[in-house]
Amino acid sequence: MAEVNHQRRSGVAILTLNRPMANVLAHSLRTDLQNALNSAVSDAEVSAIVLAASGADFSSGVDITDYDGPPKSPWTNDLCLQIEACPKPVVAALHGAVLGGGAELALAAHKRVAATGTRFGLPEVLLGLIPNGGATQRLPRMVGAQRALELMLSGREFGVEDPRLKNLVDAVVPEGVIEAAVETALELARAGKWTRTRDRIAGFSDPVAYQNAIREVRSKLRSSRSAEADIVTCVEAAQLLPYMRGLELEQVRFEDRRRTPDSRARRHFHTSERRTAIMPERARGRPADVQQVVIPGSGALVAELAIMCLDAGLNVSLMAEDVARTESVRARIEEIYNGAVDHHVLNAEARDALMARLTPAWPAEALPQADLVLDAGLVDLQVHHHALNPEAIWVSVASGQGMPTTAPRDIAARHLEVRVYRPVINTKMVELCVPPGATSDTVVTVAHLFNRMGRTVVRSECVEGLVGGNMSAAFFAAALALAKAGVGPYRIDAAARGLGFAHGPFLLMDEEGLPKVAARLQRRVEAGGEGDSDLLTPRIAAGATGRGAGRGFYIYDDGGAHPDPELKDGVGAAPVEAAVANPRAALEAALVNEAARLLGAQVVQRASDIDVIMVRGFGFDARRGGPLFQADVTGLLSILNDLKRLASVSASLWQPHEMIETMVKNGTGFFGRKS
Repeated sequence: MAEVNHQRRSGVAILTLNRPMANVLAHSLRTDLQNALNSAVSDAEVSAIVLAASGADFSSGVDITDYDGPPKSPWTNDLCLQIEACPKPVVAALHGAVLGGGAELALAAHKRVAATGTRFGLPEVLLGLIPNGGATQRLPRMVGAQRALELMLSGREFGVEDPRLKNLVDAVVPEGVIEAAVETALELARAGKWTRTRDRIAGFSDPVAYQNAIREVRSKLRSSRSAEADIVTCVEAAQLLPYMRGLELEQVRFEDRRRTPDSRARRHFHTSERRTAIMPERARGRPADVQQVVIPGSGALVAELAIMCLDAGLNVSLMAEDVARTESVRARIEEIYNGAVDHHVLNAEARDALMARLTPAWPAEALPQADLVLDAGLVDLQVHHHALNPEAIWVSVASGQGMPTTAPRDIAARHLEVRVYRPVINTKMVELCVPPGATSDTVVTVAHLFNRMGRTVVRSECVEGLVGGNMSAAFFAAALALAKAGVGPYRIDAAARGLGFAHGPFLLMDEEGLPKVAARLQRRVEAGGEGDSDLLTPRIAAGATGRGAGRGFYIYDDGGAHPDPELKDGVGAAPVEAAVANPRAALEAALVNEAARLLGAQVVQRASDIDVIMVRGFGFDARRGGPLFQADVTGLLSILNDLKRLASVSASLWQPHEMIETMVKNGTGFFGRKS
């Protein structure tokens, strides 16, 4: 089936992009568009061309997998040059999202007509890339250096009504965008002349201001070798170089960036995060409408869950143990929203609208009306289970500990478990555990709801700790084993930061609280894994129980984390064993081994899901793709050798999993790359 529909109206050829999933500019669509343009040019009955699109969006840009190899012709720059040089006027009829390569097609057209609400963006920088269809040369000619750089360096979407897009869109219409574009195209055809983007000079009207903008932005760049720096260089070249030379420079810089480890990692994570939506239940389940949510209990977690739901437009019933504690939660939520008003994140009217959807309730009042219950295990509602709406879904919520067990009896078909990451308001990660008996409709409803709340959802099987808990337990256990072997805790934390984590394991243990970590690791010991190596117990006994107590492995006397002089040279007096001389490699090996165990046990669907959890839940640097992506980059043979060397320190942590040995034997990696 053709991916570009071709019709003629009043002598205007209307070429309509028609590919599922946001008109992604895959190679097949690019080829069809090239052929359709050639056909329209050769048709004597056609005097002008309108480039339009079906579906909700004009185009979301190039298929990200196309960046993994050399660009296949026709590439976006080929199409943009073809449109710009077309001997007949080309008008772009824009609606929905006009992003990346889709935006570049629009920039190459001779005029642009947009529907109200159209969003324009060039997000390539978020993938460690630069625009590659001529945007760095065309956009500055239209809007100047300052605005062009803001559009490209932010990677954001901008509404066409935004003043920053002045001179970019020729007309914005509330309806009938194709009809308006056809009329504009006919006007150009009748006039017999039009201005090509390459000949636009409004953005060059003040050469001094143009170069000042370049200098100012360049002075603020984090690196002179980043995608951002390449964009600035190309925008500078738009004013200084002949047009075609500027396009050549853009293409060279794009190709260089495409091959960088930074861009490869960002593209991996971008794809991995979107792949989390693929669950077996989505093929057969249908989401139910959820409007009314009941949240039992009190405390910070309940307040965070309530705000997450309110922000998503849901109605929330609070149901704490008594009236005073219910009012305390409501007051805390209002305090948070008042702070948002004070910082101009919300206006007073929006705050009042949010608070109007928050009500206190007793079980007999709230449960019959509930579409969904978010149960953190803080209030036992077993005695009230008869009052529950028979269609309601019950979601047991954990935030690092074992799952609550207060779900009503006989509700298996509509009961799921999730793990959220704190603070819930800011951490956009949810693990969804699917117990036996849960229906596909239930799974799809809950996954869809958390996606609606802006959360990435990773599906897993129901095992102790789920995915994140097991990965962090291996991380903590490895750190403690290294410390027992003589490596100082602060050196270990520095090694973790070098690996890609925002914080090291000892700081994270302090954040969670050492007694909670000890209990979690004890459960791991009981299951046959590595525990705390007897290093947590004396800290806890001495009152150094973590950040909440002001002291754990760090001292928190002024709000900051400072090394404890007692631990400066290590937790114990043991000399550093040769096997643990490289703590960064040891931590990486433990994480990779644990990931292989989880994948081998089919706890998680795919390796990329683990990378997403580690980035979104534990602060691993998204620019590095995730620890498993990095393992493929490092090479699994090297990691296997590290595991064999470290197995004598702790077999449960570092005895190589057979999956790793098999991948090394077959010359593959977690993502099919050669190791």
